[in-house]
Amino acid sequence: MLSLSAYGRYEHTYEAMLAAQDELVAPAGDRLTVLRLGPDLDGELTDL
Repeated sequence: MLSLSAYGRYEHTYEAMLAAQDELVAPAGDRLTVLRLGPDLDGELTDL
């Protein structure tokens, strides 16, 4: 791996990384993750 020319070097600038992140964040706004609480510990153990 050490013989690879790009190993250990950043292939992008911080500004380029932020620009790519902005492109990915906008479409992700339409997604929603719903978290639901499970039963209490006794209920979880009973289910197992």
